[in-house]
Amino acid sequence: MSPVYWYINESPKDDEKYDSLLYHVNSGDYFSTLATIIGFFLEEMKTSEKKYGNIEKLYISIASGVMDELKYLQKHFKITTKDR
Repeated sequence: MSPVYWYINESPKDDEKYDSLLYHVNSGDYFSTLATIIGFFLEEMKTSEKKYGNIEKLYISIASGVMDELKYLQKHFKITTKDR
């Protein structure tokens, strides 16, 4: 099995830095997008050949809980801008 690599652009232009974030917030699917990303990590942890014992179980439990909370937020809440 070959390793999985993620490319992260660490220095985007200021005006483009939050484009993807704002797109998902404005589309109303930010919480579910986060849950999906966490789900990718969770699946990788579950299927990885590397095993870390109790700490792995803890991380899987935490990630599963966060995914459930994000799904709840997606179903019941909407992000709006603050009045400044």
